[in-house]
Amino acid sequence: MRNPMLEKIASVLEQAGYPLIWSDASDDGGPENLRVTLPSDEKGRSGVLIIKTEEELISMPLEDGNEYKESFVQMLTYLPFKVADGSVWEVLRVINFFNSALPTPGFVLDEGLRQVFFRYIFLRPGEEIGKDSILALVGMIVLWLDAASDSIEETASGTPMIDVIQERIEALGDLE
Repeated sequence: MRNPMLEKIASVLEQAGYPLIWSDASDDGGPENLRVTLPSDEKGRSGVLIIKTEEELISMPLEDGNEYKESFVQMLTYLPFKVADGSVWEVLRVINFFNSALPTPGFVLDEGLRQVFFRYIFLRPGEEIGKDSILALVGMIVLWLDAASDSIEETASGTPMIDVIQERIEALGDLE
């Protein structure tokens, strides 16, 4: 039986035209998840947004002494490039630059994989999540990826962060 929260999210995203694939828990050893195809970037690369639910035991000493499980929805996507040797610190700086502008920081560097990913986690709101909320969350992730990915990728290839940001500022000035 499929997770009802994921079924609701899948239904909304399919109606909105997002292609998706179910990945059962047995497919890759991880939890059941949805793999949503994101729009292609300027280089023609499409990304995959992995959506899964997780339960965590919250064992804070509460008044009644009971432990509670809370459910979270996690949305995760890897950016389609690797971080070059010697670029890790600059990538961390540019990630910090973008994360400081987001209401909930989401860009993360996986140093082991030498890859940047974006992750958004929220507490599952009971059994219902509204259609507009789902579409807004996925839309915000696509927007954040579109706004930051090129700069992060350029920095990951070895260009100093300050040069990348300066280039973006000059490009904005050219639009006037």
